[in-house]
Amino acid sequence: MAIPGELKPTRYRQEIDGLRAISVLLVIAFHAGLPGFAAGFIGVDVFFVISGFLITGIIIAEQDEQNFSLLSFYKRRAARLIPALFLVLLATYISGFILYDELVFDRVGKQIAFSSCGAANLLFAQGSNYFTQDPRAQPLLHLWSLGVEEQFYFVWPAVLLLFAARRRRLLLAVMAICALGSLLWAEFVARSEPIEAYFYPQYRAFELLLGGMGAVIQRHPSRTIPTSPGIREILTGFGMACLIGTLFLLDHSSTFPGFNTVPPCVGTLLVLLFGENTRLAFCLQLRPLVVVGLMSYPLYLFHYPLITFARHCDPAITPTQILWLVLLVAVPFSYATYRYCEKPIQRLIRQAHPRAKVSLWVLLLSLGALGGLGLLTAKLDGLPGRFAHFNPFALEVTERNRPPFFAAYPQGVVLCKHPQPEALFLGDSVLQQYVPSLVAAFGIDSERFDLVTRSGCVLLKGADFKDPYSTIPRRDLYAYLYGKLGRTYRYVFISQDWNLYDGRIGNFDPVTTGPAITKWKSLIDATIRHHQQPGTTVVLLGSHPIISGTDVLSPNLLLTKERYRSLLPGLAITNLEDLPAARQFFTQWHHPPTTVVLHPSDLWLDQSGRPELHDGNWPYFFDSRHIGSGSVGHATKRLIPLVRPMIPRVTPP
Repeated sequence: MAIPGELKPTRYRQEIDGLRAISVLLVIAFHAGLPGFAAGFIGVDVFFVISGFLITGIIIAEQDEQNFSLLSFYKRRAARLIPALFLVLLATYISGFILYDELVFDRVGKQIAFSSCGAANLLFAQGSNYFTQDPRAQPLLHLWSLGVEEQFYFVWPAVLLLFAARRRRLLLAVMAICALGSLLWAEFVARSEPIEAYFYPQYRAFELLLGGMGAVIQRHPSRTIPTSPGIREILTGFGMACLIGTLFLLDHSSTFPGFNTVPPCVGTLLVLLFGENTRLAFCLQLRPLVVVGLMSYPLYLFHYPLITFARHCDPAITPTQILWLVLLVAVPFSYATYRYCEKPIQRLIRQAHPRAKVSLWVLLLSLGALGGLGLLTAKLDGLPGRFAHFNPFALEVTERNRPPFFAAYPQGVVLCKHPQPEALFLGDSVLQQYVPSLVAAFGIDSERFDLVTRSGCVLLKGADFKDPYSTIPRRDLYAYLYGKLGRTYRYVFISQDWNLYDGRIGNFDPVTTGPAITKWKSLIDATIRHHQQPGTTVVLLGSHPIISGTDVLSPNLLLTKERYRSLLPGLAITNLEDLPAARQFFTQWHHPPTTVVLHPSDLWLDQSGRPELHDGNWPYFFDSRHIGSGSVGHATKRLIPLVRPMIPRVTPP
């Protein structure tokens, strides 16, 4: 989120910096995972209101004085935003180069490219859940809010130029209508497309416009602003109560944005409008809060990558330890950035001197170059060659961790050339990883099977699946699978990650008792019936194990063989206790020769039922759900004795 530090109303109010300090501290507490701050994400919404209030206030003040310039405004914005943004993107790139594997570093490259041009929110809107924390792959997730504000900066000044000083009532009416429309739109979309609603600017316009309305009202108060000190105290106290009270009412499961944004945003507006010279203002003007508020922009930028890298290096790090890390590292670095980088550059840019123009171009070109470096990193698939040059063991780990599916087959609809294919595979990435082993175990000709697959996608018949991804649209796969294929098979293999997709499938079976996995029954039934033709055996893969302890095993430039192998005993199956109930659920479809059920967990348990997740030198899983190419041989070896007794019964005559 951008916190416009140098944009001030006609008189500087320290309590606004104090309010920003509280807001950024709420966000930090939320990201750290401190108990009691599950709704700390509302700090972003508070910043949106403050930003709309300050930016609108300075623009209309300059308009009234007839000295507003779009060029000057954008120069100030660039001087304010770019220095700290460049530093955090550069630090993230260097840290990712050292600590991340090629897959994650590829994603970081994309994030840097989009963040450098103010479009991070557009990238994350394609499928990142803000409340599903991923400490490995999302060090710049928080920059979505900066993208929203930069898009606001780009549009809003031009809009305000359309309304002269004598048309402020019309401006206020237009803002109120647009704000209400944005709020209603956000509430509607957040219920069906929560990821899009969270990141796209049109659903956040309510918050920015609400702050802007406050600036217009304050600039032209008429009788709107109470002058009675008692009334101002009451309204300000009520506003702060709304803000704080929201912390106890919301969490990650709340519909957001939408109507739930109203209490913290209206509360913030009340403090901005009526808080001056109140008791609350006295508290917010305390020097420590003001200092934190002044450096809140770089502090917001720096704290989240620091947290994600800390969790990547030590997944067991506690919220308290994270908080101390932020205080001891992010806070001093943010203050130094504010005082010795931001402020000098802002003063220089304001000067009518050739050096100011040169400095501005240096800022823009530096950020653009860094964005280009991120894009190049993504185009080169996360620079896998760096391991060959700097850490050969990490390269060996990378080779073993390559997904076994993608090297041989692409995602999407892949049809073999043979006119009579033997098998069809349909599902997401947990099915894809077992394709080589299933082909070998069932004796399927490697040139005679079709695939309709995509990672992170539910392809079961009749599933009301909300698909946030733009590549390989699910509707195209679905149309092929249930309308255009027109082919018969000896085997049809079906699987999904049965522990995912909550909130993204609108027609799950209601679950009142028993394990949650039973919600899939109707969708599985419909899919099996569709493919259950004469002479076809449907092979259903049951519940998949979820592995913990893989994060610390990802390849990086600091990884050593000794360290790597010392961490192998820490691998564990987190859903081990749920597997028996899941096994019982899937067994209901085991009716050879028409249907067969395989349980992937059998591949990773020894004869006594204990997890068998490594061979002493290498792990079988490279992340929480997927095996690497180096584990295909083990999976095949374990699968063959499970399948071969079934083949005489499942192979049609």
